Amino acid sequence: DQTQFHLSPEAFQVIQYQQKNITIYRGGTQNKQKLLFVHGFNYFVKMYATVINELIQHFDVLSLDLPGHGASDAFDKYDMDLMMNCIHFVCQQQNFSDFVVAGHSMGGMIAVVMLQSDQFKSMNISRCVAYAPSGVGLKFTLGQIALMNQYFKKLPIDFLFKLSMDDNYKRGIKNFNQYKQIMSQIFDDEVTDKEKYVKRQNQMVSSIPWSDLKEEFKKADSKLLKIIVQTTDNYVDGPKLLHFVQDNLKMASLVIEEGIHEKCIFKPKWACGHVRQMFE
Repeated sequence: DQTQFHLSPEAFQVIQYQQKNITIYRGGTQNKQKLLFVHGFNYFVKMYATVINELIQHFDVLSLDLPGHGASDAFDKYDMDLMMNCIHFVCQQQNFSDFVVAGHSMGGMIAVVMLQSDQFKSMNISRCVAYAPSGVGLKFTLGQIALMNQYFKKLPIDFLFKLSMDDNYKRGIKNFNQYKQIMSQIFDDEVTDKEKYVKRQNQMVSSIPWSDLKEEFKKADSKLLKIIVQTTDNYVDGPKLLHFVQDNLKMASLVIEEGIHEKCIFKPKWACGHVRQMFE
């Protein structure tokens, strides 16, 4: 069923943050439990249509294309502060509080940081589900390692974009199996500004604390937190994340799952079920 890969265009709107356009998504039933969904690095809301279409059957869902991602505008400087401040602004603008936060990969890392941050205290985050979060470990690809080198950053945008796409294909899209074609199409339709994509990625490879948020994870340790670790994850360092959670987090739920990094996209009922279980 191809419709599950598409979100209703009416659910999207554009708001202004720091004189830039941020694309936000709001769907589901307004009087239900609120849920904020945070996407992963280099992805955007539409890549998670399968998950979001499942979530909106049970929750009032808010999501956004983070700065420089998807349909949102480019910014000069990308770091965790920008991501957190932008999310905070969007939640305020949408009168969104008393919500569950769920995120995948970089979004899972952001969700965990939000749960323990003073910045979001007044918004009363009630639960947090992190699917394969970064923040503890990360496996860089050769392309990403190249991007940390000043010489490589000076190469033409088209070359760097191709390098990134080759990386994406080797690690993610080839695992999409029968969904490979449609997921590639969604990505290609949205990511038309190669310069925006490459400049943002170049910065974020070194400006985001991909494996330096261990203290924040420890601070977030509570019964409100669920961390899902994929055993065959080739983005975040699955074994490292698993051992860290087992050794340091005593109250959070740990779910160990077979499967690839993007499993939540291909098993949306499973992904949604993990959030709903938090309320049982």
